[in-house]
Amino acid sequence: MAMATSFASRARGVAFGISGLDEATSNPLPGAEDQLAFAITTSIAFALIVWEYITLLPYEIRLYRKPVWDTIPPYAFITLRYSSIVATMPMLFLSSVKSSNCQVSASLSQVAVIIVVASSAIIFIFRTFLLWADNRIVRGTLCGLGVVLVACWIALATQFQAITGPTPPFGSNCHILPTVPWLPVGNAAATVFFLTLLILSLLKMRYHDRRDSLVAYRIYRAYICYLVGIAVTSATALVLQSVSPPSSALSLCTASLALVFTATLSTRAFRNFMLARVLETEGRDGLPYPSTSPIISHASEARYAHRPPTSPRFTTATAAAANFKPLPIEPRPRMASLAAPLNPNPNPKLSPYTTFPSPPSSQTGHSPFSAPPPLPPPPLPATAPSPTSVSYTARSVISSSPSNSAFSALSPPPQPPAPPYSRSEISSSPSSSAFSASSPPQTLAPLRRGMVRNDRTREPPKSAWSDT
Repeated sequence: MAMATSFASRARGVAFGISGLDEATSNPLPGAEDQLAFAITTSIAFALIVWEYITLLPYEIRLYRKPVWDTIPPYAFITLRYSSIVATMPMLFLSSVKSSNCQVSASLSQVAVIIVVASSAIIFIFRTFLLWADNRIVRGTLCGLGVVLVACWIALATQFQAITGPTPPFGSNCHILPTVPWLPVGNAAATVFFLTLLILSLLKMRYHDRRDSLVAYRIYRAYICYLVGIAVTSATALVLQSVSPPSSALSLCTASLALVFTATLSTRAFRNFMLARVLETEGRDGLPYPSTSPIISHASEARYAHRPPTSPRFTTATAAAANFKPLPIEPRPRMASLAAPLNPNPNPKLSPYTTFPSPPSSQTGHSPFSAPPPLPPPPLPATAPSPTSVSYTARSVISSSPSNSAFSALSPPPQPPAPPYSRSEISSSPSSSAFSASSPPQTLAPLRRGMVRNDRTREPPKSAWSDT
């Protein structure tokens, strides 16, 4: 035991110099329980990363067949998937498997961690660019924060060292040396970075109303959830690493679990980015984003976006449509003679709900056996008019009243008054020459008299449907 302690002290002295000896005194190497907790945590982290890789493997295969490789996020997505595996697999050799190349495993793991952080930052930056339509101020701010984030993790990776020690009864023979006191600076930079992204994304909430587009609202809501999750993960890791010693099991386990959450949420954010870009370029349900929307830019990273036409015909038509004012709609004048009043005089033989050309009705309903009231006879001219004038007179006095219909077969035959014409020319019987093809009538007056039924037993009432 004393030999192991002296070996560890010499190793820390080589790694940190004179100040490293003091650091080793205050931060000894992790014990058996800490080593066991670190081994269990890294195994769980590696299993989750592999499960995530297998779950999204069909999506990755389909992505290779799509023409999306002219942008940066697809490359960041592929790099993130494989670098997360490379970052967690060497941790198994540092915690569970005996190895003689401990520093190689530690260096490989830290390089992969830097790639994971950079890839996730690229994915979230481009997703926020899509919300802000490639605003130059937002682009410069986020790119600067991303560079600072990667620089902090590079600085931490250079301080991560491991040595080969005595073989314990369980776990690996590799021992991770205590790191610098400013170990939480990486998670602090990540917390500031993702909180900035969250604030910038929440500022665009008013442009993603569910009443305008339910699909756009759900995609935006999912992205906000991913941002909240990764920001909370970074803040939690910052707090835990701040209150625990750099070489404790809590600090080592926090780094492994934070890596799992970062990789998982970043892959979801990439899929969200692809859905948002497809929604921008092609639209969903036939309702794409309007070209005047403040969250859409025709020069965005989605290079398949519809660019606004600049032809003179389009600009002229747009200006004309903007200045168009419809004329006020005036009511159409209505002729008084187009429709007769609906039973202005109360008549028990007519229903107030009867409309032309319905048959007459009584209070108990329609009665085909009731004799309709006839029209008054037309005025007769003093002298025999010409055939043209007679025809015009006959046409003008024929009423459109349904009560003067000639289709009631059970009513008594009419007895029209004697016309001023000769009997040989006009007949009052329905079977007379007015209905005979051999001797057609000279005018329409005999035909009208043959069709109208007159009742001489009582005074004919004036019909409400009559035009006179």
